[in-house]
Amino acid sequence: MELTSAKFQVKHSVIDESFDPDKTKRYRLFIQLGNDFLAACILDDSRKKFICLEDFRFHFSDNAEILAEKFELVKQQSKFLLFEDFLSVNCCVNFPKSTLVPEPLYDKNSETLFLDFNFGENKEELILTDDLKLIYAKNLFALPHLLQKMLLYWFPHVSIHHMSTAFINSLIISNRSREEKTVSVNVRSEVFDLAITYGSKLLFYNTFHYKTSEDFLYFILFTLEQLQLNPEKVFVKLSGEIETHNNLHESVLKYLQNVSFSEYLNAYKFSYRFEQLPPAAYYTLFNQHLCES
Repeated sequence: MELTSAKFQVKHSVIDESFDPDKTKRYRLFIQLGNDFLAACILDDSRKKFICLEDFRFHFSDNAEILAEKFELVKQQSKFLLFEDFLSVNCCVNFPKSTLVPEPLYDKNSETLFLDFNFGENKEELILTDDLKLIYAKNLFALPHLLQKMLLYWFPHVSIHHMSTAFINSLIISNRSREEKTVSVNVRSEVFDLAITYGSKLLFYNTFHYKTSEDFLYFILFTLEQLQLNPEKVFVKLSGEIETHNNLHESVLKYLQNVSFSEYLNAYKFSYRFEQLPPAAYYTLFNQHLCES
């Protein structure tokens, strides 16, 4: 990991030689940000090809002012975030406050109550809503007002969504023709998302906090037990911050038989430079276009 500042590190920086700063009008920019990172990539829309990616990491913080300062520092050091005239800009936030609400239960006037019930009230946060048309649900999520203002200052026409929207929509699309139940695990820093799909149906979705590989494995096996799924037969797809033969991967392989890494959807091509990246590390980032589905 390359140290570039006392306040952040560059985990990955991949720039295809075809990237042209004078042609940003044909590029789509995708950003993800969370409590300890900012990642971004560029899609050359004319060729339907991803050509750039940057991933910056820093110490965890839940203070919006500190995060805004770190995001601004990252932007100043980025090779492409300083450009403004993109074809479109989509940002997925990766903060923990989000909840799914089925369409029949959704009430615009009760959005605050839905989030407060699970996370408690915070008047410095804005409540935003993603429409998950594929599963007839709403994804409610909270974003600090300060960070929304920052994003709109950076890119006035930015479209803001939650990371779980990209994750869930990608699973529904990629698994809709499967006749078996599929378990999908998306790993983040000390948190992971677990979803179970059956064809185009979302049977289960939850987010778990973990400290050790034992915690990680326990929550997966416990969920499978509750849903009466056989660990030796169920298909498991991994994505996010989990690499081949690291502690999390090894713990899963001890008890689950059919484990593989998620593949990117076939709608787009990727620069050869992306081959250096870990398998499925940026699954949700590359599938952010599905937030509009």
